[in-house]
Order: sequence, then structure tokens, then C-alpha cells
Amino acid sequence: MNSRIRNTPERTAQMLNALLKAPRTYDQLEAASELNKPAVATWVKAMRAAGHMHISGWVPDCRGRMFTPVFAWGAGTDVKRAGQARTSAERMRAYRKAAKGVAK
Repeated sequence: MNSRIRNTPERTAQMLNALLKAPRTYDQLEAASELNKPAVATWVKAMRAAGHMHISGWVPDCRGRMFTPVFAWGAGTDVKRAGQARTSAERMRAYRKAAKGVAK
């Protein structure tokens, strides 16, 4: 078995066909094209830079966090990932208050 499978026009067509059917994650594109994840990520990055793809949603990762992007073909705006309700500075301020024993 060849450990290094290169992206070819056929593999690119496989990923494109999969995206045209429905939005896909990195893992789903990897399975559709039989490429490894870094090769798929390089292709996705190039297509997003050219304006051909966008993030259409987020799905939970193996730990249940909404960190896995779902890509869709076509121009569009990226869906923002739900993040922390507070900024890192606000979290640190609350942590320091709690460490001093001051109530919120």
C-alpha cells in the first residue's frame, strides 16, 4: 500500500461531487476521496481562499464540542461557531476575583 496518496483531478472530482450532493466535514471528504486529512485540508483551504466553499455549519467533535466545520460548495458567508459567552479577559478577571475570595 502506498502511504502517500497524492491529490489528482479524479480525487478532486470525487470531493467536489460529494460536496455538490450535501455539505461535508473533513472526515467525510477524506472518505470520499481516499486522501489523508492534511491533503484534504490543503484542498479545502485553497477552495475557500478562491471563494468556492464556505462553512455552512458546525457539528460536535468526539468530545461533544462544536469544533468540526461542515463545508458547502458555493459562495457564501461562513457560519460563526458558537464560542464562549465571555471573552478571555472577562474569564481571567472573574478567576482572579474568585482566587482573592471576592464574590462576583
